[in-house]
Amino acid sequence: STYKADVVNGEYVFNAAGCAACHGQASDQKLLSGGLKMDTFIGTFFVPNISAHPNGIGGWGNADFLNAVMNGVGRDGRHLYPVMPYVSYAGMKPEDVLDMKAYIETLPKSDNKVETHQLSFPYNLSATIAFWKRSNFKTAAYAPDDGSQLSRGRYLVENVGACGECHTPRAIDFGLDNSRAFEGEKGLTGSFAPAINKARLAGVSEASFIKGVL
Repeated sequence: STYKADVVNGEYVFNAAGCAACHGQASDQKLLSGGLKMDTFIGTFFVPNISAHPNGIGGWGNADFLNAVMNGVGRDGRHLYPVMPYVSYAGMKPEDVLDMKAYIETLPKSDNKVETHQLSFPYNLSATIAFWKRSNFKTAAYAPDDGSQLSRGRYLVENVGACGECHTPRAIDFGLDNSRAFEGEKGLTGSFAPAINKARLAGVSEASFIKGVL
């Protein structure tokens, strides 16, 4: 690709997306060596290494990265599990995603080889995720907005920050129940993400909200 990435914007998007929360290390959030173990009712997930080392995303082209982040398809052609919120990222501006890739490539490399997921049947099959996508992966592609603060906030919340992936309840098939957006949800690992909907935030001051988020 001939796209010239904006690394400064890439850092902004990387932080807004919270990539380091899962892929980084507690001792160094910029070391994206992965390895975090996530025990769930369908088995155990291991968060991948996304550093620029060959054991991570080293050698990936722009198309590889876009396909993984926005389409949920790995470099090997297998469908990725929606524990990585590509359902939200699918609505991102592709340039923002490529800027994020460029920023990741400036960070320390890790040769960590992460364990493969240990999932029960039929969740260990790529075909199962392909079937799940047919019902639950319908995110509209990015379209230029009106440039307002509200539109920017919506983009950060619904796509880059993927807030609904944790805070919106899920249906029995693990798809988001957007009729109850941001009402709070108990996640795959058993941790609870509280409600952040309009009713809940009505009693929260702007200063308290900013302090809580940052």
